[in-house]
Amino acid sequence: MSAACYAARELGLPVQVGIWAGVVFGIVNLLVAPLSGLLADWLRRKPVIFWSRVVLLLLVFPCFHWLLAAPSPGRLYVVVGLLSVCLTSQFPALLVMLTEIFPKHVRASGLSTVYSVVVAVFSGFSPFVLTWLVHETGDKLAPAWYLVAVTVVSTLVMPWLVDRTGEDLDAESPKEAPSRVRGAMPVGSFK
Repeated sequence: MSAACYAARELGLPVQVGIWAGVVFGIVNLLVAPLSGLLADWLRRKPVIFWSRVVLLLLVFPCFHWLLAAPSPGRLYVVVGLLSVCLTSQFPALLVMLTEIFPKHVRASGLSTVYSVVVAVFSGFSPFVLTWLVHETGDKLAPAWYLVAVTVVSTLVMPWLVDRTGEDLDAESPKEAPSRVRGAMPVGSFK
């Protein structure tokens, strides 16, 4: 749910507080993502994704309960900051793993399709869905339940993902590489 909407409608805080919560997320993302990327390159990608999700699942309900017990701008910023560390910790490794799923000749188009669908469906509709869930159930923890559900479901597919940390992705054998992709430009060509 949009932090501004949740802060105003469910916590009774000014909309500006929710907007600043978005800024907190951005700052955490700016600081944590590069460190998480380094960690994923060092430890491998799957462990970084998995353990950040485990920590997220352990923190989400205590954070929401603490926030709902006495809503305040400070508490909202702390909760957003903590949960953002967990979420941002998995983004670099996840984006790289998604890229590595696709063969070289469709890597950019494959990733862009998956990314745009996920962003449109989950980011685009989540404020609407979560506002509806809170309204229909009367449960101000609906965003926490939603986050848990999405995290658990997306984690269930991880055993089938191949962690290709350290592999040379461009070393395809001639049999695997297409002889020519229609409309593709030669490497280094910008015409």
